[in-house]
Amino acid sequence: MSLEQFRHLLEWSTQVQNDPLMGSLSKKNSEGQIMPSSPGSAFFGHQGSVPRCDVYKSGNTIIVEAELPGIERENFKVQLANGEIIIQGKYMTLLPNREYLIKERPSLKFEKKLSIPFQVIRQEIKTSFEEGLLVIIIPIHEDEEAVDIPFQMDT
Repeated sequence: MSLEQFRHLLEWSTQVQNDPLMGSLSKKNSEGQIMPSSPGSAFFGHQGSVPRCDVYKSGNTIIVEAELPGIERENFKVQLANGEIIIQGKYMTLLPNREYLIKERPSLKFEKKLSIPFQVIRQEIKTSFEEGLLVIIIPIHEDEEAVDIPFQMDT
């Protein structure tokens, strides 16, 4: 491939990523890297691959279980903003005063956004963190009965 062909390919790739329709088919992590979509992401949208999460509904509660093995509680936080649960933090595996012979576990910052498509009861959200498993219990409002909305004719 010539340099000119590569440049055209790069320009085309940028156009596809910036296209509203095509760009919506892929998510980007906090570093701007494209993350693959997965089944269920259209309903419970997510971003990033760390931490790995399970999200499920049980009665009038959404439960999020996130794997955070080896991370200290003070190295991550959980927030609710704009209908999303945000889990962000950092794994710090590079320790001072060590002469590493093999270093396979990277230090990294992470952010995971999970869209919650229900109206939640913010004051009743609970969390626990035990043995590397973060559990977030999110109460949701019971579904209201559907009501018919009448049409009004403009004359």
